[in-house]
Amino acid sequence: MLISILLNIILLLGVSGWIYRRQLSSPFKPFFWLSLTIKLLAGIGVAVLYQYYYKEGDVFYIFHQGVLLKQILLDNPLDFWNFPHTGRELYEYYFGEFKDLNSRVIFFSKIVALFNLLTGNNLFLTSLWFSLISFVGFWHLANVLVHLFPQTRIALFLSFFLLPSVVFWSAGLLKESLISGFICLTIGLVLEILHFENKPLQIFIKLLGSTCLLWLSWKIKYYYIAILLPIIFSYFVVYQVNKKYPLSFIKQMSLYFLCFIIGILLASLSNPNFSLGYFLVAIKDSYDTMIETTDADNMIFFIDFDGSFISLIKNIPTALFASLCEPLVWESEKNWLKILVGVENICIYALLFFAIPPSFKGERHGLLLLSCILYIFFLASFLAFTTPSIGTLVRYKVAFLPFWAYLITSQVNFNFFERIFKR
Repeated sequence: MLISILLNIILLLGVSGWIYRRQLSSPFKPFFWLSLTIKLLAGIGVAVLYQYYYKEGDVFYIFHQGVLLKQILLDNPLDFWNFPHTGRELYEYYFGEFKDLNSRVIFFSKIVALFNLLTGNNLFLTSLWFSLISFVGFWHLANVLVHLFPQTRIALFLSFFLLPSVVFWSAGLLKESLISGFICLTIGLVLEILHFENKPLQIFIKLLGSTCLLWLSWKIKYYYIAILLPIIFSYFVVYQVNKKYPLSFIKQMSLYFLCFIIGILLASLSNPNFSLGYFLVAIKDSYDTMIETTDADNMIFFIDFDGSFISLIKNIPTALFASLCEPLVWESEKNWLKILVGVENICIYALLFFAIPPSFKGERHGLLLLSCILYIFFLASFLAFTTPSIGTLVRYKVAFLPFWAYLITSQVNFNFFERIFKR
C-alpha cells in the first residue's frame, strides 16, 4: 500500500510538473501550484465529506462498483468492456453489490476502475487523479480566455480557481468533476482552433481531442452535451462563415440562431429522452417523485406545473432564480453547507455594485458572449426542472457556475479594491 501511495504521488507530481513547464507565457503561471493544491485538497475534501459526513451517496456507490469492475477487468477484459451485457448471469458478477446498472453509471464506474488499477483501490488517490484531470480542463480554458480577454484575468482566477463551490464540486470522485473539466477543455480547444494560429496537424489533434472529450461527456451525462453542442456548432459555423464572407452583426446573429435551432432539433433526434413529448412527461414525473422524497425546505416549487409546454415556459423564471441564486442564506436554517453556499451567492452578487460597462466589445466578442449566456440559460433552467432539489442542484450547477461567476466578476472594477488595499 505504501509503495502504491508513493508511486501515485510521484506520478501526480510528474504530470503536474510537465503541465507547469508548458506554461511559457501564462499570467497565471505564478499561481499554478497554489491553484492545483487547492483543487487537490478539494478532492480529498469531497472524499472526507462523503465518508465521514454523508456516510453514503454517489461517491461510495460508484467507487465500490469501480472496485468490482476492476476485478472483472483483471479476470476478463472483454467482459469488462461489455459489462453488463456479457452473456453471463449477472449474479456471477456480484450483482447484489451493484447499486446501479444504469449505462451512464456503469460507464463512469469503468473509468473509476481503470484508475483503481493505478491507485490500488484507494479512494483518496483516485479522487486526486480526478481532481487533476478537472484542473487541467479549467487551467486550459482560463489560459485561452485570458489571451482573448486579458483585462479579465482577475475575474478568471477568482471564478475558475478560488470560488469555493466551483473548486469543491469540480473535484474528487464525482461525475461533475470529469464533466466540468471536459467541458472546459473542449471549449478551450474549440476557441484555440478559431482564434489562435494553428498548423494543420494542430487543428486535427485539437478536433480529435475535442471530439473524444464530447463523446466521453455524452456517455457520462449526455444532456449537458446536448445543450453545449448546438452552441459550439452555431458559434463555429458563424465564425468560419464570417471569416471568409464578412457579414453584418445582424446577419451573424440570424445565422447563429438558425444554426442553433438546427442543432437543437438534431439534439432532440439524438436521444428519445429529448423528444418534446417524452421530455415534458419525464420532467413532470421526476418533479412529482421529488415532492414525495425531498424535504419541503430543500425543494424548488413550481407554480401550477402540470407538464405542459406552457406551464414549463411560465416557470422558467423560477427555475433560473433557483439555479442562479439559491440556496438563500436566510432560508438554510441549520444546514451549514447550504449556509456557506448562500453566503457565497451573496458575495458574488455584491460584486455587481462595483460593476463597470461590459468589457466584451466587438462583434466577435458579442457572439461569444451570446453563446455563454445561452449555455447558462438553458443548462440552468434544465437542471432546475430535472433536479428540483436545492442541495443536489448546488453540485450539478458546477457545469455552468464558473461561466456565470466569470460574467459577473469580469464587469467588476478591481482597481477600486486595489486603491482600498493601498490605503
